[in-house]
Amino acid sequence: MRYPLKFIFSFALFIGMLSVPCLATSPSVSASVSPNAIFIGDIITYSIDMSLHKDTRLITVPDESNFATNTNLSFIDSRVLKSTDDTLRYISLEYDFQIFDINQQVIPTQHITIQPDTSKSYQHITIPALALPINPIKPADVMDIQLSEAIFINTNLNWAPILLLLIIVVILGIGVFKFLHRLKRSSTEQTPLDQPIDTRSPFEIANHDLLVNFNQLNTLGIKDYYVRYSDIIKTYLRSILTINNIEMTSTEILSLCLDRFNEQDYRRIKKLLQFSDSVKFALAPANDDDNKLYYDKAVDCIQSIHDSQTPSTNTSQATSQPVLEESSS
Repeated sequence: MRYPLKFIFSFALFIGMLSVPCLATSPSVSASVSPNAIFIGDIITYSIDMSLHKDTRLITVPDESNFATNTNLSFIDSRVLKSTDDTLRYISLEYDFQIFDINQQVIPTQHITIQPDTSKSYQHITIPALALPINPIKPADVMDIQLSEAIFINTNLNWAPILLLLIIVVILGIGVFKFLHRLKRSSTEQTPLDQPIDTRSPFEIANHDLLVNFNQLNTLGIKDYYVRYSDIIKTYLRSILTINNIEMTSTEILSLCLDRFNEQDYRRIKKLLQFSDSVKFALAPANDDDNKLYYDKAVDCIQSIHDSQTPSTNTSQATSQPVLEESSS
């Protein structure tokens, strides 16, 4: 009789020993919010504390999207804290929010999925919604001001029309800038800066321009050279004749020179202009000897006209020479 009783007692003890670990390792989940007293603008921490068997797998946990149903909760950050002992591991899920509403807020119902070590099935744990009473006024001794990140980040805006408007504004800005730039450039071209006053005499300008033009003969080409050649001579003659018309032909210039200059100077002018016109219009060729010859002729002609236009200087020079010779004797 004792033997069956002893067997039954041993079997019951064995079953009890098996059941104790199972009871001890059942998952424990709790949720809390800190601080206890919440004022508008405060940052709160929503914590989910779990104790699981060390071989239990954590499949899913809440993330930012699971709190999106309450738009008055401005999500800031989240983190996971872990620790273990011989048989259990402890996991704390912490979520930081900022609240800017005076009404009572509710943290939505959350769900966690685990897989026990002894089973291939999943276990779903539901964490009930948590109500948060919000105090609208902070104590008088609290002077700090909280700014909501939701104002700058979590803006539920329809970005398509905003981006389209920005693109249109940028295009219009570029168009206005180019229009003003072109308008300014055209006005600058229409009103050029005043040219510096040339203090040289027409005689000095003509001699200088003839020399520069002759030195550029190889780069200008024969036709362009004689176009400038005749323009320099005509410009000098217009300054002597006090004519403002810059479009006069060689024939028109010569008709005015006929009664103004002596016969020798007139013939020189006529020879220079007729030769340059014949080269310009390809009626006669010009070689290097011709170019040098007619450059010298132009310089001599201008010098002769200049001397004839300043008789007083020639007279003073002529009268001063005998005086010097007389004094020296």
